[in-house]
Amino acid sequence: MVGLQSLQRLGANSWTGGQYSLFRAAFGLYIALHFADLLLSNPWYLSNHWVLETAEDPIWGFLPNVLARKQDPIWVQGTLWSGLALSLPLILGVWPRVVGPLLALLWGQVFACIPGHFHGSLHAIAAILLLQVLVPGRPYGSWLARGRLDPGGEWQMPRPVLALAWCLSGFVVVVWGTSQLRTFELSSTRDIGLGCLAILSPLAFVSLRWRSWAWLALTVLGVADVVIQLSRGEEFSVGWIVVLAFLFDPGWIEPPASRERWVFYDGSCGLCHRFVRFLLAEDDRGAFRYAPLQGETVRERLSAKTIAGLPDSVVLLEGDRVLSRFEAARRVLVCLGGGWRILGTLLGVVPRSLGNTLYDLIARVRHRLFKTPEAACPILPEDLRKRFGA
Repeated sequence: MVGLQSLQRLGANSWTGGQYSLFRAAFGLYIALHFADLLLSNPWYLSNHWVLETAEDPIWGFLPNVLARKQDPIWVQGTLWSGLALSLPLILGVWPRVVGPLLALLWGQVFACIPGHFHGSLHAIAAILLLQVLVPGRPYGSWLARGRLDPGGEWQMPRPVLALAWCLSGFVVVVWGTSQLRTFELSSTRDIGLGCLAILSPLAFVSLRWRSWAWLALTVLGVADVVIQLSRGEEFSVGWIVVLAFLFDPGWIEPPASRERWVFYDGSCGLCHRFVRFLLAEDDRGAFRYAPLQGETVRERLSAKTIAGLPDSVVLLEGDRVLSRFEAARRVLVCLGGGWRILGTLLGVVPRSLGNTLYDLIARVRHRLFKTPEAACPILPEDLRKRFGA
């Protein structure tokens, strides 16, 4: 029981459906690009350069390797096309529990068999694909979550998923670090230090308290390894970036201090309704309240002079500060915390004039692209309706 409780604590996380869908789409694109890259290569070269010493899958060991006896180019291309095709539903969030394990099998069949492609992150990538079996379907932002009554759908990342991911990644790093110590020249203090760091960093995985430091150690290790490989003229893999993104806990990036925040939106705009639904799905702290620009709440909260000067856009009232257009959208992301705060902060480098210009371009066509809602407030469950003003 103690071990189970420790595993649950290790898997504690602050992932939201929207943030996970963003990761899953980028992850699926990463997988698709790898298969597409090999499809653009010469199939005869690939078929004649497999490293197949056994008939087992080189990553999992106990699974059969269908390419061990079928190295003809047509089989190679068929495998690569299958991987590319299965990447699309992973990007969209369609049946990830089915396509994840299938992609894990194809991933091991192909990439671990090609000279120069085998590296430690391959195992971790395959593990993340296999862990899709345990991730609940239909998070916000996935194709199958469109149009449901509750935008968030009470989606939560199961704790065992992240716990297993941390444990598996820790094991891979230990194995990789040990091999680094065996292969690096002993005269290179830098290389020995990196190998030691690779072995010592997983020791922090067993403690939730130290997990952020373990993640930081792995990040430093990954950056240093890339620098070393570049200095040696070697190719490097971005696989560990994907792994680190999956191990990252959005809860480490806290939102700004809590205060009253109102989001005013155009009740006749379909795009604005979608933006509000996005906030309701991602705002698990209830940081915002909402009201249409055409309603009574706006007139109660803002002066007539302020209302007259507002553009036809999303408006954020934060304390006594009123923001609109690009700045309002950016500040809303920052106030969500987590990965959205990182995105909102990065958008801060965009000049306000350029941001407002892009915002206005979208605003001009939004009524043509999105259907006009039947009501000023989105149709929502009763518990979410309480966040709305008149």
